[in-house]
Amino acid sequence: MATDERAIWNARYAEGSHASLTPDPFVVDAFENYVTPLLGDGRGRSALDVAGGVGRHAIWLAKRDWKLTLLDISDEAIAIAKRNAEAAGLELDLRAQSARDFLGKGAAPCDLIVVFFFLERELFPALIQHLKPGGLLIYKTYTTEQPKLRPGEGPSHPMHLLNRNELLRAFSSLEVLFYRETVKDRGIAELVARKAL
Repeated sequence: MATDERAIWNARYAEGSHASLTPDPFVVDAFENYVTPLLGDGRGRSALDVAGGVGRHAIWLAKRDWKLTLLDISDEAIAIAKRNAEAAGLELDLRAQSARDFLGKGAAPCDLIVVFFFLERELFPALIQHLKPGGLLIYKTYTTEQPKLRPGEGPSHPMHLLNRNELLRAFSSLEVLFYRETVKDRGIAELVARKAL
């Protein structure tokens, strides 16, 4: 499974797909409204970018003094992220491995986890466990509404689509600071949640 997935994503990144370094507006909003007020500046703080691709969020956070680990199953994405980080004069911990492998090997907990457009339900408990007390999770991905609203854009298999309120229920052991599901242009769920101190 992982080998096939790696080959698929390597091909996509090699073709120039997902090359933007512009952070998702939700990361910027969550950072301003929750991360900075609750955790302060990034000095001495660690963050994990799950399925982080070419580094658009990791680089943005690293520029704000966060110590970043970026995971992606694609070797090609990690190679591009390395070039992007070097061009920005930043040092990132770049790992060409699956989130399942990384989280399953007892990696040190971190202050912030960012997950965008990646869904592997079995990893929800590991994400919670990987947060330090008081740590924040920022999560955004597609819901089952997406294929109805924009057929052919984004995933279509139910394995990669959240059911209504699924993300909210999955992280109910955390303090939910923000939650929204949209159906205006795309079927998206967005969450900011905090682990108890």
